[in-house]
Amino acid sequence: ASELQKLQDQLKEDQSRLAAELNVLRESNDGKFAALQDATSQQERICNQLQSNLTKKLVGAEEARASELQKLQDQLKEDQSRLAAELNVLRESNDGKFAALQDATSQQERICNQLQSNLTKKLVGAEEARASELQKL
Repeated sequence: ASELQKLQDQLKEDQSRLAAELNVLRESNDGKFAALQDATSQQERICNQLQSNLTKKLVGAEEARASELQKLQDQLKEDQSRLAAELNVLRESNDGKFAALQDATSQQERICNQLQSNLTKKLVGAEEARASELQKL
């Protein structure tokens, strides 16, 4: 019975350790995602400020400069599109990492459950063997 208790205690310790490691991974992932969102917001503010500044210049500029400013706005739109695409790639990568973390968590849970099942079967077998030996005596 004490061997069973030791194995159950070890299993609980392993499960607690795995749970703590998973929490650290989740917190790390949450921090990275929050940083990505902050960077996205900052880039959007910068882009909006740039667009606002360009618009002010366009309103105050001569017609000869209007064509040049239009080119700058086109470039800004291209840059915004490129940034949006890069952000989408980052988001997809983050989603993939989060999915992989969830898969790893599920796999660790399955392994823990299988280990617990195997240990229980072994312990039941050992107890039955002891009972048989005691019965013989």
